[in-house]
Amino acid sequence: ATYSHVDLLHLAFNMFALWSFGWLEATFGWVDYMAYCYLLVVLDVFVYLGIQYVLITRFHREEQRNVYALGYSGVLFGLMAVGALNSSGSFSLFGLSIPAHLTPFASFLISHLLVPTASFLCHIRRIIVSY
Repeated sequence: ATYSHVDLLHLAFNMFALWSFGWLEATFGWVDYMAYCYLLVVLDVFVYLGIQYVLITRFHREEQRNVYALGYSGVLFGLMAVGALNSSGSFSLFGLSIPAHLTPFASFLISHLLVPTASFLCHIRRIIVSY
């Protein structure tokens, strides 16, 4: 599901975001960059399954059986976290100065304000896995 997308707009947003992380590839080299990407995909699957299992078995959230995660945006949030941990100082986000280590969370909140139907759990878990 990581490489599937809901529609072309979803794919376009993710491709634009991936392009903006080109500096990470230049910083780490393509081998380490790809390793981060694949590690984020694999870790995400296990964390997702674990969270789904707990929600269904412990909290009796049966509706979670029909929740699916699609798209590369979770990996992108993970890459954002990796980049934030390897940066110092702050970033400007819509005119606000945000410490580098909090940038993924700020972007996460803004993206959910702009696209409220996006999976909250999907994106936040990938940021947490990256930290």
